[in-house]
Amino acid sequence: MDEFLMAEGDLHVVIGVSGGADSICLLFLMKDLLPTENIRVVHINHMIRGAEADGDSEFVKEICGREGVFFREIRKDIPALSREMGYTEEEAGRRIRYVCFEKEALDWEEECGFGKGTVRIAVAHHVED
Repeated sequence: MDEFLMAEGDLHVVIGVSGGADSICLLFLMKDLLPTENIRVVHINHMIRGAEADGDSEFVKEICGREGVFFREIRKDIPALSREMGYTEEEAGRRIRYVCFEKEALDWEEECGFGKGTVRIAVAHHVED
């Protein structure tokens, strides 16, 4: 966070939240550091696990609603996109997630007149990712 200035000044952050423990923890950590209006949560539903994935979306949406944090769900048919792109579902999902996070950041910058590149993107990854 220090390297990428994730906790300085009037920071605005798009947080990728899957619904897993790591990303939920990240959401609450960022919420402790920043005002809720400076946070946007983006949840990508990869449309791989059916009702289970829909449940993850609802779980994240409910937490964001309870905490007063902006929430956006983006649904992407990763199995179909992986075939089109010639990637594994895992690689296609990773690439699509980052495209979606970057688009949300750019849209937020444009919408609010922030300087280009000022909205940060935060994801919860560990050494195995």
